[in-house]
Amino acid sequence: MCENALAMISNMTDGDMAATVAEGRMLTSRCDGFMEWMMAGDRRLLQSTQMAADVMVASNGSGNFSTITEAVVVAPVKSK
Repeated sequence: MCENALAMISNMTDGDMAATVAEGRMLTSRCDGFMEWMMAGDRRLLQSTQMAADVMVASNGSGNFSTITEAVVVAPVKSK
């Protein structure tokens, strides 16, 4: 696999190397900085400064749980 990658790179021309990424498909964003496909509720959630975590998972012991599995097990059924 490495040989294939090296062969492709060695066959690239200077023009290939200078090609810009802008030639590809770009995601469009709104004037507020969020992507067009984001729902209004999701944008509000990301803009909120009053959001607080219910639980914290940290492997070093500084959180409520040390693994994600532990946190999921104690979560209420069908919680979001």
